[in-house]
Amino acid sequence: MTNILETAMLVCFGLSWPINLIKNIKAKTAKAVSLKFLLLIIFGYLCGIAAKLVSHQYNYVLAVYFLNLAIVTANLVVYFINKKYDEQNGKSNVQPKTPNKNAVRVIDVNEKCYIEIFRVNQTYNYKILALKSDEYKDSTTDSTYYYWTPINECVSFFDTEDKAIAAALEEAKQKK
Repeated sequence: MTNILETAMLVCFGLSWPINLIKNIKAKTAKAVSLKFLLLIIFGYLCGIAAKLVSHQYNYVLAVYFLNLAIVTANLVVYFINKKYDEQNGKSNVQPKTPNKNAVRVIDVNEKCYIEIFRVNQTYNYKILALKSDEYKDSTTDSTYYYWTPINECVSFFDTEDKAIAAALEEAKQKK
């Protein structure tokens, strides 16, 4: 019974690794992958395998450990391939601006802020987006990643586009 439960745990845990592997292959970047985490998981599987070998428990549970280890090791290989790909392509850690397609105008305030102007029926409103950051650390990098996020909730509506722009620029200036 203990072998069945251990196998169930390994299968449930191990189902995430092929999904993660496919995601990493498609991403073609190592920016969001933690090398320390992968190495820790590999070490854990090696310990599980060693425990089975030392106790002479050569059964299907050991096979599941090896299968999971192989898939996580494939993730490790993809990590290094993607790391090299990042270096060759000079991948930026700044998300590109992707203005809303419904915006009638996009105004760059500065390199860290832009405004989207929207027409709603016969009125105008706006959204201010700013560059925010998160820090990611692993054994090979100590990086900061930047992404665009709204920093206001404009509930006002303006009768002209110029008034909406003026209000947006004033609010953006205050948010600095």
